[in-house]
Amino acid sequence: LYKDLAKYPPATAPGICFNYSNIGMALLGNIMADNSGKTYDELLQAAIARPLKMENTAVRLNRMQLRQLAQGHNKKGKATHHWQLTGMAPAGGVKSSANDLVKFLRAGLGISGDQLITDACKQTHEPQLEVEGRVLGRPTAVGYGWFVSSLNDTTSVVWNTGSTAGFRSFIGFVGSTATGVVVLSNSSTGVEGICFRILEILNTGNTKGLSSLSGKQD
Repeated sequence: LYKDLAKYPPATAPGICFNYSNIGMALLGNIMADNSGKTYDELLQAAIARPLKMENTAVRLNRMQLRQLAQGHNKKGKATHHWQLTGMAPAGGVKSSANDLVKFLRAGLGISGDQLITDACKQTHEPQLEVEGRVLGRPTAVGYGWFVSSLNDTTSVVWNTGSTAGFRSFIGFVGSTATGVVVLSNSSTGVEGICFRILEILNTGNTKGLSSLSGKQD
């Protein structure tokens, strides 16, 4: 990763515009790991997974976890191969479960978990820059690794997604109401529209169009 980046010509000068970068997130994760003297997986376990008792969250899975790992599928329903990432592991190599991600979400909301992690999470949720245009049709800003989008005129959602071969994921929450959604899918079909609709229902009670939740995504 470091060698490839050393040869990459930046498209713009720093600070000119925003573009979400998986390579940037991977670079940050590797730098943090190098600075700690641990591998990224070891750092993940020490800083987040063990304190929050996220027992099925890791880059490298043990034998039992490998047996429980879901099979991914592409949009045609055909099985896909699991990605094995090394340098890019911080951006797309972490495996987890819905139960573990709910623990992480609750810690971020300050409902339960480690106070140090809660305080750090809340800093990353703060909007830093408005995104030009709209994301998923919504006015959006970015925090540190999170998007902050309007749910309605008075409510914002802090969220992010994940996508690897045959899998999609979403985690998002509304801090003011302490409501959140975690969805893990073993299909390449996007889940963002469904997740935002669930958050709208939780926060407004508006169930209009509820029967069409499994239909076309936003």
